[in-house]
Amino acid sequence: MKKYIFSIAAFAAFSVLLSSCINDAGTDIQQKEIEKGDTAHYTAFVTQEATPTRVAITDHVPERGAVVKWQTDDKIWLYLSDTYRLGSSFNNVTTPSTRAKFYFEPGLGNASYKVNYCGHTTRTDGRYVTIHPLQWQGVANNTDHLQYVGDCAEGTANRTASGTYSVQMRRLPAYLCIMPYCTNELIRPGAKVTKIVVRSDNAITGTFDIAKYGLNMAYVSNPGYTIENGLNNGNGFSLENNAPNQALSAAYIVMAPGVHTLSIDYYYTSPQTPVQLKLTKNMAARNYLPNTITDIYANLDQLAYEPKFYMWDARENVAVDRYTPIDWPTINTDLRWCNEQTGSATQSASTAPNINQAQWYLNSDIYFDSNTTWTYQGIVHYGGIWLKKLSVQAAQRGEDVNNWRWSFQDGKNYIDEMAAGRQPYLQGSASYGGNAHSGMIQLGKPSSPQIGYKGDNEAYYMFIPAVRLFRKDGNPSYYSLNGEKECGYWIGNSKGDMAFYLRYTWKNNSGYGYGRNSNFGTTLSITSTDKKTTIMPVFQVQ
Repeated sequence: MKKYIFSIAAFAAFSVLLSSCINDAGTDIQQKEIEKGDTAHYTAFVTQEATPTRVAITDHVPERGAVVKWQTDDKIWLYLSDTYRLGSSFNNVTTPSTRAKFYFEPGLGNASYKVNYCGHTTRTDGRYVTIHPLQWQGVANNTDHLQYVGDCAEGTANRTASGTYSVQMRRLPAYLCIMPYCTNELIRPGAKVTKIVVRSDNAITGTFDIAKYGLNMAYVSNPGYTIENGLNNGNGFSLENNAPNQALSAAYIVMAPGVHTLSIDYYYTSPQTPVQLKLTKNMAARNYLPNTITDIYANLDQLAYEPKFYMWDARENVAVDRYTPIDWPTINTDLRWCNEQTGSATQSASTAPNINQAQWYLNSDIYFDSNTTWTYQGIVHYGGIWLKKLSVQAAQRGEDVNNWRWSFQDGKNYIDEMAAGRQPYLQGSASYGGNAHSGMIQLGKPSSPQIGYKGDNEAYYMFIPAVRLFRKDGNPSYYSLNGEKECGYWIGNSKGDMAFYLRYTWKNNSGYGYGRNSNFGTTLSITSTDKKTTIMPVFQVQ
């Protein structure tokens, strides 16, 4: 049974949603009845539409309700014994409708039957329903996916004088309607929310024999505590709204009801930063009742970074946190071990700028920004660099940015130069007052530079946070908030045991003062380091 929001069809004619909003709260699902009907040689189970105060999932209105409609391929199941469920043969639905008749083979004569809706027929045998931990949603504000990942209902069919059965049903799960938005002008233009992960202290997924036990957690198989909704196949829904906008970004999740303390992780991207953003919202314990929808509003207004630290081009990252010493990989069979090959990255650093592209970044103006705030592991940090996007630079020069992958402005391809063993591989570093090319380091943000420095259109740039790198024998061996940090991001090229990276230094206090250097060192450089003893993040070339 497909569900849609607003103008799109949704829950079956037997269910109705009520609303019970609390800032993060939602809408209760009430009920719809099934109507009367008959057809020759079959026993009809008919849906009757009750007069709802608020209706179930077609036209879901936050803090109100939605409408429920049957689909042409819907099926209901009769509970005949603990091991046998009888499915309907067909229905009379030709277009999504709040009324439907379901037909069974003749011979049914009991005064009443327990009836279930078990979701899409490709995902159930009529007995078991699985609330799935992966609930990927293709279109914003649409509930089509729920029928495949755990939507279900139960009811009782009562025999009427005409020999047909009248059915009234009620949804068993609890539902979330999550509506992200963003009030941060730096992040919002072009931003997308790509994934939502719901985590609970109690089980919210699993496989259930719903006719026998409903969604009783005492009888669940394979219980789970996490649900992931990848939005638009990972391409995301728009986050350009500065207030909740259901049509742009509403995401729907079905879960087992009960008292849960939820933590919700939001993964999002912005053209203004090439590093993945992740913000976690912790919710108070709440009883998520069966047959209810809870509306959740989430302002993703922070540059909330969750950088992953890799040996150069490793398949998997090395875990880093504020309290635990780093567990360094030591053998090349560890998936966290570096790519030992010389040349171009093929794994975690494959999306990083190569040597040619990195030099183009140094060729333009760079901004060292001490004031922009960002968070990591729940702690507020300050500072980062603004690099001018290669796409903007190329457009301003009337050139094809794709060609910049293979050569720098002097016509040389430094990937080939490196492979041939010619020196130098690189052209130097950018510094205050000038650099080895034609740009220079400015202080402040592009839109608000410090006095004496020139400004520029901030949309032309991307912000990269001042995230420190780690060396195997360095001190500390965990993420420190104090002192001078050597910051770096991998470049997608290596030579033997050495790999290249963009490097600068940053001091997380006022030791450098507020003048010319303003907490930063004097240069942003391309340099090399031992790829077996260093870990750092990667940013995606733009």
